[in-house]
Amino acid sequence: MTALAAARQLGAHRGTFAPRRTVWRKLNARRLHLFTHGIVVSGAEGPKAAFRYDAMTMFREAISVSVNGVRTSNSCTYTFLQPDGSKVKVDNNFAHFDQWGAEIQQGLVDAQFPAAQNTVAQGGHLRFDNLTIDRNGVTTPKGTASWFEIQRVDVDNGVLVLGKLGTRRDWYRQVVSKIPNFYVAYYLMRQLKRAG
Repeated sequence: MTALAAARQLGAHRGTFAPRRTVWRKLNARRLHLFTHGIVVSGAEGPKAAFRYDAMTMFREAISVSVNGVRTSNSCTYTFLQPDGSKVKVDNNFAHFDQWGAEIQQGLVDAQFPAAQNTVAQGGHLRFDNLTIDRNGVTTPKGTASWFEIQRVDVDNGVLVLGKLGTRRDWYRQVVSKIPNFYVAYYLMRQLKRAG
């Protein structure tokens, strides 16, 4: 694990998380190792994959289950993709998922947000699934809106909501789990909306 982390230049080790105990040995042997610049996921056979925050794509799916209006459980799955298309899924079966999930999200934002800002500032555009963001506005399957026209950039029950000037209903809605590197896109849109 340390050799793989060193080869990928992941930096200092920040913590290791194990799954909650099960009756399956292979699942119990899995580990999630956090580093300054990325993560390593390992199994019974050793390291499975290493991901650098500045080069990975992340999808996050969170599901809350309620019975009679009372939240009974939460489920969270992160899917990490390499530039070559290989992927690993990690879910809340790993202990302390609130802690490691927040650390991974923040590491990815810290690594990718400055480059995203720079791309947009220099006139480029960034694509996040069916959203395209540039310094003038956002393009969705419903069309293009300038940042002046965008009145709302929010998350409502796991759905990204964009409100547009002159529309009564939400102009665009997309489930957050479908948007790659969602928090990079979200923070970028909120910043551009404030500036626009």
